[in-house]
Amino acid sequence: MISPIRGGISGRRYNRTLHGRSVHRRQDVPGHNVVLGYSRPGTGDALDIFIQAGEPVFAMHSGCINRIADRDGRLSCIYVADKKVVTVYAHLHIKERLKLGMQVREGEVIGWVGRKLKDPHLHLEVWIGGKAVSAPTPKALAEAIRQLIAD
Repeated sequence: MISPIRGGISGRRYNRTLHGRSVHRRQDVPGHNVVLGYSRPGTGDALDIFIQAGEPVFAMHSGCINRIADRDGRLSCIYVADKKVVTVYAHLHIKERLKLGMQVREGEVIGWVGRKLKDPHLHLEVWIGGKAVSAPTPKALAEAIRQLIAD
């Protein structure tokens, strides 16, 4: 696996609180992840990596595009899946040629950080074997993802 953004995810600004519906988050605290949505608490985490709009976003691994949602909207997202890993990238301007069912290669540009948010960022989720990579804080989640990238 590789970093989804140029220069790695170290030293970036992340969301201040757990963004996903985490096992580490009280059930009554709002949050979401793109894969399972707002109403499924205790399912996993998401990391918002704040980065300049227009920065390229790379596929972290090779796989098949198994979902594209809200393609031209504010929440625009793409799912890349292989037999074991699903990565979700949201708030993108998705590369036009990418279509549902297409294969992408690790390191291929899949889009650019979108310009439709006041505070541009990449919403990132990593799911392995049907379970989200999860951690008690955004910083710990970033570290867990960095470890996956390093392996």
